[in-house]
Amino acid sequence: MKPILAYLALLVAITAPRLVAADCTPGLPVIYHYDSTHSYPATITHTYPGDSDACSMVIYSWVSSSFGFGQSSLYSAPVTYLDGVYQGTGDNRWEVNPAGAGPTGATGPAGATGATGPTGATGAAGATGATGATGPGALVTGSSSPSFSLNGSAIQLDASHDTELYVTVSITAALTVSGGAGGSVHLLCDSSSSPSTEVETAAVSNTGTLTIGLAQTVASTIPMVFRVPASHYCKLTTTNDTGTPSFSLVRQRVQTLGG
Repeated sequence: MKPILAYLALLVAITAPRLVAADCTPGLPVIYHYDSTHSYPATITHTYPGDSDACSMVIYSWVSSSFGFGQSSLYSAPVTYLDGVYQGTGDNRWEVNPAGAGPTGATGPAGATGATGPTGATGAAGATGATGATGPGALVTGSSSPSFSLNGSAIQLDASHDTELYVTVSITAALTVSGGAGGSVHLLCDSSSSPSTEVETAAVSNTGTLTIGLAQTVASTIPMVFRVPASHYCKLTTTNDTGTPSFSLVRQRVQTLGG
């Protein structure tokens, strides 16, 4: 009995990857953050096809046409449809609307109808809403697949325009009787042709030890997103934090921004 209890306690202590799954519940009221100064109410419609952590949604602003995955000049459109947005508080992210309606309570008995009161005075006009973004970086002018490789050379995505870089990596860490494994992927971007500024990190840890004859493997697919300034370089590097994890580059996409 004691070996079994010790084994169960060991499994509880194993550190799993800390990933937050998006709640892509249809009808969920959320706030879409275009950037640090522009946020809009939206409603989740469904999970983005092929990526269960990315949600599709309707955003309420001023144009009634859709635009694809990523930021766009149409981010200020009402009833505008947006594909593949991850949960978070940064640019091009969504979070649950704290003002969303909770569950409906039971209906109470109807009270007696009171006398009609006098008509109130007309209220003052509300303030004018914020103007949408214009100029460089307000439009998606192109989309392509870069040629990054893990621990490969740095790439300059565009010499004269900002870009949105989307990278998804996979990290696998095995736990055996001899020990665990853990690793991380680092996105480095800055103005140097050999960038050293870390702007995004994806990590998985599976540590501890197991009884002889047992093994446990944790495999996680993690997205990383960063807006790269014009003329800057980026590269992807890996680190074996514990043991010998394995890494792979699942997908990569870049959107060129302009005005």
